[in-house]
Amino acid sequence: MTTEVIAQSITAALGADFGQGSTLYIKTAASPLTIIGRRRRTGAQPVKLTNVGAGLKFRTTDRWETLRVTTTVDQNIELIISDDDVDVANAVSVSGVASVSMVGPATLNASTSQVLATANAIARAQNLNRKSITVSNYTGSTGSVFIQSTAAGASKGTELQVGQSVQITGTYAFDVRNDSGGNCTIGFYEEQ
Repeated sequence: MTTEVIAQSITAALGADFGQGSTLYIKTAASPLTIIGRRRRTGAQPVKLTNVGAGLKFRTTDRWETLRVTTTVDQNIELIISDDDVDVANAVSVSGVASVSMVGPATLNASTSQVLATANAIARAQNLNRKSITVSNYTGSTGSVFIQSTAAGASKGTELQVGQSVQITGTYAFDVRNDSGGNCTIGFYEEQ
């Protein structure tokens, strides 16, 4: 049992010949190839693969004695030829420079505060320009408030206790509801 990894430069008009095997894997090829596997056995039909490219794996039970590879353009190829069925891990290589850029908000709206009476809600409309909004339940508040979908009702949603803030990333509409029994002061800081 043998396995060979072969790197070869092929000229379009000439092609190249390779040795025997029963498994072929085309590791790299920039342009389509035509491959003919000739068998020594009398009456055996050759294996012919036309316009095949990188990533092709071919296995036959009747091995070939010579493998002729031709191409329409000059190119460098890599083949794996084996007498056994081999697994080939597909490796990925990346060249160049990758960069990630974080685009900050174009506008920082000043923090606004509103007194929210018990059993009421402050509605924040959908804002397609919003990157994020920070909601604060200031320390002078009498109890927790709830961040909820619009008009969800009493004590529903995510609880925001006195002194806590939460940043919401999204453009959707929402309510801040107070069911604490007293007034709460709520702050909003929006980034667009």
